[in-house]
Amino acid sequence: MSQVNSRQSFIIGALSGALVLSIGAAGFFYLQGTNKETPNLNSPPVQETAAIKEVVMLEPPSNQSGLADLFGVSDPSGKVKNVLRFDGDASNTLTSIFIGKELKIGDEDIYVKFYKTQQLDESGNPVESHATPVLLSAITYKKEAGQWQVLSKQKNIGSAGSWGDVAVGNIDTLKLSPNATALMLDGGYGGQGVFYEHKELIAYSGNKWKTVGVIVTGGNNSGDCSEQHKPNEDDGSGPCWKYTGVISVVQGSKSDFPDLLVTRAGTQSKEHRTSVQPAKNVTYVFNGSEYKSPEYEL
Repeated sequence: MSQVNSRQSFIIGALSGALVLSIGAAGFFYLQGTNKETPNLNSPPVQETAAIKEVVMLEPPSNQSGLADLFGVSDPSGKVKNVLRFDGDASNTLTSIFIGKELKIGDEDIYVKFYKTQQLDESGNPVESHATPVLLSAITYKKEAGQWQVLSKQKNIGSAGSWGDVAVGNIDTLKLSPNATALMLDGGYGGQGVFYEHKELIAYSGNKWKTVGVIVTGGNNSGDCSEQHKPNEDDGSGPCWKYTGVISVVQGSKSDFPDLLVTRAGTQSKEHRTSVQPAKNVTYVFNGSEYKSPEYEL
């Protein structure tokens, strides 16, 4: 009888030990689970921070450094006197910045600074005369190895403007060929009641700039016409006319200076000013030095 009780006690003890071990293991894993951080379902999702690439813009050369590079002299004011001849006379001239412009020509990034030289009167002021333009000079830089390197220096590439100055205005760009571009400066002139608008072209080709002529884009006779004029009668005033025009490149040329077409809209005067007709398109042809039109205007 005692043997049976001993055997039962052994079995009960073994079972009790196994139960204690099981409870302990369960408790261990429970405590491990409760120590983990519980995610907050209301918090925004974690996003990876992308690397920000800083783009460093290349500053253009200053107006003062451009003067020094081009003329060998400079001044804190950005203006210098008597460094360029005007009509054979180097005295009484003032040279200062006109415009600076960055351009893409072919595969090259260039930056050009144009300087204007004005003729001064005895009082030191620019000569204000319709027939007095300014002289333009240019220094061109090319972007190389993250720097602007001097590509060309040109003093007196030609004249532009009138009344002793040249207006910045709206400067359009016209692509002449894959390797040539023209800047178009607004201008105009008039006389005896007839007025014309034009573009003065400064062209870049072969690392050089030059003025290449004037393209007339619009005209009117608002100062010398009569709305009451009778057709085909010469009453001294003539009928009113007005046209506008847009410049485009004539396709098919392989030259850096292709023909330029001015497409006009509006009316223009017939011969003897006694009547008007629809404005005709006109083509300008480069003669080796500048663009010329077969049509006589003004």
